[in-house]
Amino acid sequence: MKKSQILKIGSRALAAGSIEDLDLPKIAHEVGFKPSSLRYYFKNREDLAEAIFHRRIEELEKNVIAAAESEGLRAFVGRMFAIELDQYADYLNGHADPKAQIGETRTLSRERRKRIGSRFAALLEKIGVLLEERGLARDPDLPLLPAQMLLENIFWLPGWIDHFREWEFALVRDHLTELFCNGLAAEHTSLANSSVTAERESTLQSDDVGERFLRVATQLVSQRGYRGTSIDAISAALGVTKGSFYHHVAEKKDLVERCFEHGYDRISTFQQDASARHEKPLDAVLAVLASIISVQVGQGSPILRYSALPGLPRSIRLTVIAGSAPLDRWFVARLARAQAEGAARPVDPYIAAQFAAVIANASYDTVWLYRPDDQWVTGDRILHAIMHGFANAV
Repeated sequence: MKKSQILKIGSRALAAGSIEDLDLPKIAHEVGFKPSSLRYYFKNREDLAEAIFHRRIEELEKNVIAAAESEGLRAFVGRMFAIELDQYADYLNGHADPKAQIGETRTLSRERRKRIGSRFAALLEKIGVLLEERGLARDPDLPLLPAQMLLENIFWLPGWIDHFREWEFALVRDHLTELFCNGLAAEHTSLANSSVTAERESTLQSDDVGERFLRVATQLVSQRGYRGTSIDAISAALGVTKGSFYHHVAEKKDLVERCFEHGYDRISTFQQDASARHEKPLDAVLAVLASIISVQVGQGSPILRYSALPGLPRSIRLTVIAGSAPLDRWFVARLARAQAEGAARPVDPYIAAQFAAVIANASYDTVWLYRPDDQWVTGDRILHAIMHGFANAV
């Protein structure tokens, strides 16, 4: 019972902040323990964090088992989204605690990451099998991509679901299910020839010192998380002293905030260029998504992953989320126009914008997961899934 209470309080703290917010003496006080007694269960905050992440995966495993009772692809995917939305509604109504996100697992030690990663990989495989049993073709090169992107959209729900009232959650479920299965583009829509290989110019790297700082910090935070990226590591990767680091940046958190802002500026440039080049709104959306996926699978100069958000200080996290609003508005406006023309599926354009952005952003991880021979072909397949759905393989 006491261990369960510790995990519950710790999960609440981790959902609101980062591993650094797992204050063991404070948690012990809430449970009614002396700090020394709490360490009987968890020796340090990393020990507690690992247990919390395992608990979150266990919750997902139970959700998958429940969803597996549904027959058919749409029913299974819809049930996965419905369970998560129902649980979020319980949180809004005070009947449950917020869920800890597992993105910060990359900041833990190698052995801890390995244990969590093995269990998460088994979860992905289970979802992959269930999707395949329901008619979803398995890509031999990207076997778990649909399962990965299904979970990515589930994980990102707390980042935007507050734009909807609880009574609208059924609509959110249905529209996310439609997007997952059939994508953004309406059936028989003719799209411009666009691929991630055509956007490789976006990955060109600048020798400007400020650009190099942002690029290296983005790479390291994407790989190791905010907490796992030290000033020493950034300085070493740049080949500069810590003194030189502080000459350019006051604090690590300021640098990470600038990394997000820099990524938003790059996406804004993609949007500006696409608006000028494409008359059809869905072609413009396609071009921007191709550019984002290009820099993500290219790895050399990625845009900072959403998974870095849980580890950021709360004030920065809220600022970063707010900073994406103009980019969302651009996608929403183009998708609404495309729907009016009959080129895009009739789903809520805001939900569609979130769905597409999450998958494009998460394409960074596909290179690490699958080690493809040609990451540009991988990018094209991800782009196809966004536009035409996972049920309509290439």
